[in-house]
Amino acid sequence: MAVNSDSSADVTCTLKLATYNMRGFNQGKSVLFDLCHSCDIFCQEHWLTPDLLFKIDAVASDFTCFNISAMDNAVSS
Repeated sequence: MAVNSDSSADVTCTLKLATYNMRGFNQGKSVLFDLCHSCDIFCQEHWLTPDLLFKIDAVASDFTCFNISAMDNAVSS
C-alpha cells in the first residue's frame, strides 16, 4: 500500500499476517518463535490458563500481546 504524505514521499507498508493453532503452548512454542521472526502480526490459539498467559508475552519482546483465555470457566469450577 502506498500512502502519500504532505511531503509527497511514498511510504510502502507490507503486512504479513499469520494465524496458528498451537493445540497446546508447549507443543507449538518453537513454531511460534519462528513465526514471530517472519511475521509482523501474529494471531494464535493455545490452551493456556489465565495464570499462564504471561508465557506468550515472553516469546518475543518486540510484540505486544493481548491475551484472553477460554479456560476461565474450567479453572474456576
